[in-house]
Amino acid sequence: MSYYNPPTFYENYENAIEPVRRIGTAGYVVGFNFRYRGPEFFESTYPEEWQRLYDERNYYGRDPVLLWAITTRKGGEKRWSSIPFPNPGKLPFIENVPERAAEHGLKYGAIVARNVNGRRSALSVAREDREVTNQEISILAHLFDELTRIVDGSCGLNDKELSVLKALNDGHTDATAADLLGIPLPTLKSCKTSARKKLGCKTSTQAVGLAVRRNYIN
Repeated sequence: MSYYNPPTFYENYENAIEPVRRIGTAGYVVGFNFRYRGPEFFESTYPEEWQRLYDERNYYGRDPVLLWAITTRKGGEKRWSSIPFPNPGKLPFIENVPERAAEHGLKYGAIVARNVNGRRSALSVAREDREVTNQEISILAHLFDELTRIVDGSCGLNDKELSVLKALNDGHTDATAADLLGIPLPTLKSCKTSARKKLGCKTSTQAVGLAVRRNYIN
């Protein structure tokens, strides 16, 4: 999966991911909303030769690091070295994916996995020189929590707030939106205020526009 499709609807993505680049000196992979056919959004800065090999040999379904990330129920953080891998001597049909990765400079690494609203996402970084430190893992975890909250978690907006934003996007006034949704006008205004705060916007118009750009509403 050597394609590049970062969540461009998140305006500050390039700045937000900068600490990951500093920690993952040999490259990193970030994927949001893993599904059967792969993640919805994906970026990899691993060496091109490794990405090509990964695709050709279908490591996607045999990589213990990735398999841990998409199967762990609650998510978490782990160094690659702490994730068990079957002994290829006992299972000769299994290729040692971590060993192959090390041949391409991906010797050490850590992965952060999250499950937000049933959507699984992961961030994995690699180094050639040393293990990722506890402090660096904490930095990655905090950063990825923020990214998944925005990308997979609709920034914490609840169903009522999303409904209000959608009604406003459809051209309704506060009064007609309240009638449409069957809620009191003060409740609608409270939802607008709450949505603005969660999205970090000063006006309802900005909040609606941002929700559209991030595909929270359509």
